[in-house]
Amino acid sequence: MVFLNTRYEVVNNKLVIKYAFSKLIIPIEDIREISESTYYACQDNVNYSIGMQNGQPDRIIIKTKDNKSYFISLNGSHLLVSEIRKIKPDINIQGIFI
Repeated sequence: MVFLNTRYEVVNNKLVIKYAFSKLIIPIEDIREISESTYYACQDNVNYSIGMQNGQPDRIIIKTKDNKSYFISLNGSHLLVSEIRKIKPDINIQGIFI
C-alpha cells in the first residue's frame, strides 16, 4: 500500500514529503537541524506531524530556521539525511545518522 507509506524526494533544493493526501515542502536552505526521535507519537513542542507514527520504524524531527518543527515517520530516514547532507553539509545532525 504505497498510499500509506511516507515518501520523499528532493526537487530543486526542496524536500518534498508525501503521505496519503498530505504534501509537505521544506526548502533545504531553511532546515537547521535533523534529529532522531525515540517517541512513537508527536511531542507537544512539534508544529507538524506527517506519516503513520506507529507503522514506520524511523522517526525524525526536522527543525527550520523559522522555529517550526516537523515530526516525520518514514522508512529509510538515513537515506533522507544523507541526501540533505550532500546539499547542505553544515546542517546540524543529531542521532544515529552521524
